[in-house]
Amino acid sequence: MSPAFWESKATKLYPYRWWLGGTSVLAFIVMGASGLLGERASVTASVAVVLPLMVVAWGLLCAASWFEPTKGTLRSDSWLGRHVPPLNAVARWWAALFLLLFLAAGFFGPLWWLLNVAKAA
Repeated sequence: MSPAFWESKATKLYPYRWWLGGTSVLAFIVMGASGLLGERASVTASVAVVLPLMVVAWGLLCAASWFEPTKGTLRSDSWLGRHVPPLNAVARWWAALFLLLFLAAGFFGPLWWLLNVAKAA
């Protein structure tokens, strides 16, 4: 996924960045609470549902904050884009690939964990 792909998504996501941040923080609190309860069922359900929600919300918040064309930190007229355009291009591609890997790990990591928990039980 290229920076252009994330730019197109960021323009739609930017107005919802506070909701994405709040969802991520709330999911983090729920994950912590499930760990403190110590019951295997609550931890398993939390990992299965809440962890992917938290990762997706945080990833989309990062995409909105980094790639929004007029207010994002990696836009072409930011400080880095004005002073070192080649480095800005590298940073944009790195961020685009990082987001793809982050979202994939946030989805497939809990799935892999659940499959191993099911085998152990």
